[in-house]
Amino acid sequence: MASDFHRVFVQLKNVYYLIVLQHEYTPSIIISTQISSSQRCPYIRELLDEVIVGYSILRRVTYYHTVCKQHSHLMCFHDNETFMCLCTQERHANCFHFRFNMTYNCEGHNDCQNGAQCFQDHPHCPTKKICNCQ
Repeated sequence: MASDFHRVFVQLKNVYYLIVLQHEYTPSIIISTQISSSQRCPYIRELLDEVIVGYSILRRVTYYHTVCKQHSHLMCFHDNETFMCLCTQERHANCFHFRFNMTYNCEGHNDCQNGAQCFQDHPHCPTKKICNCQ
């Protein structure tokens, strides 16, 4: 059974890319895409000055809307701690909690060898697993 989704992120060597964004969920759609630099979600340290980056998360997050307003090409960005943010068409930051400390071990049932990362299609009842060799 497939899971519904509205967005797909890819992580390549600690760099995040937003490769699919469905504003409205479309079931049974076939999606083909390529990763490009315009889909990269930069780290907030690349976008805000060091003083603001040094603020506590509650104070710093109030500046996230300005990131979208000042960078009209930006689709997304993250703070590498708590939030992944999407820039809306109105140039507001739509932020949500994101797990940056994921371990790719198939919920502790990693059958991969030689330190490969394990991916599965569902967290609790997987039907497929894939090993990604480094």
